[in-house]
Amino acid sequence: MATKFRGMGVSQRDVRIRLIDCFVNAVYVYDDGKYVVTLNYKDGAETVKSEEIAEAFGSTTDTVAPHLNP
Repeated sequence: MATKFRGMGVSQRDVRIRLIDCFVNAVYVYDDGKYVVTLNYKDGAETVKSEEIAEAFGSTTDTVAPHLNP
């Protein structure tokens, strides 16, 4: 499934929307500012916590990809 996105530029808004529609199952945002993202995965869904995302990127997610804002 992921091969259909090869060669597509993520600078295009419609491509970003298609990626999110394909890979993101749900996003839960809590009052304390924490969130959980559930991704579509090959054998179901995989949950990723905000702390895991920050650890993986060495940063908070608000500074990871600011250029993706429309």
